Amino acid sequence: MKARFGKPRQDPGEITPCVLRDWPLPVPAAGSDGGYRGRTLIVAGSAQMSGAAVLAALAALRAGAGELCIATARSVASMVALAVPESRVIGLRETPRGGLARLGTAPCAGDFEAILVGPGMQDDDATARLVQGLRARFPKALLQLDGCAITALENETVPWDRFAEGRVLITPRPGELASLIGSSPDDVAANAVRAVTRAARQWRVTVLLKGVMSHVGTPEGHVWSHAGGGAVQATSGAGDVLSGIVAGLMARGCTPEQAGVWGLALHAEAGEALVSRIGPVGFLARELSEQIPQLLCRFADKAHRANDR
Repeated sequence: MKARFGKPRQDPGEITPCVLRDWPLPVPAAGSDGGYRGRTLIVAGSAQMSGAAVLAALAALRAGAGELCIATARSVASMVALAVPESRVIGLRETPRGGLARLGTAPCAGDFEAILVGPGMQDDDATARLVQGLRARFPKALLQLDGCAITALENETVPWDRFAEGRVLITPRPGELASLIGSSPDDVAANAVRAVTRAARQWRVTVLLKGVMSHVGTPEGHVWSHAGGGAVQATSGAGDVLSGIVAGLMARGCTPEQAGVWGLALHAEAGEALVSRIGPVGFLARELSEQIPQLLCRFADKAHRANDR
């Protein structure tokens, strides 16, 4: 497992180009292989939502993840494999409620730097059991919970504060965060920073709250905020893309905090690029990922120019 990369030079606040410039992403060594760039496991999808696994996987690769393994519903595994030929795909048994069974002894290529669980998944109870199994099998990996996987925090019997410190990130929407902290979606929307801070401290996880105004909160009380990306948030599948970007960044060496901050910025910038080229409606979530490599190069160029001054 690689060491996590860097700390911000600025105090938490608004996510700006200056923040990103002073908090550069880890850069793979020249000639490094996919394993060095970070191994990622994405557990996602269901018979009805196989596309969520594809969107998250493509985003993770575009964000710089190296080797990628996808675990998804057995009934759609072949389709996912065709859609993402760069990945290894494992088909998992499906529960009567459409969830995924535990990995068990399913063949996986060694350890993983980052594991994303949840996009397009169903059956909260089955997902909680799956997450528990992943924690036991890959205790050193950074773990990202999205969608129904977030409920694993409440369903687990092993206290999360023994495991989560610095290694778990959740990516809820306001309704999901409200359920987690016993509040209402309206209260979360009206007091988002307070809700993010409360959840991060209570569960000892990094929280990325998705919305027109998005926030990243840490167990230490740091909160980063990003305004923008409204058109992106209204696009079907865009949340799966954001989760994949964050997972890819963690795989290449970012902490959950840095991955969340950079993920929000890249996701919003990708949306702005598509709005400029296509318009505020009509672009597809899959097109967001295509913008990521150029954005990464552009941010890196700006950082280099600033450092040369």
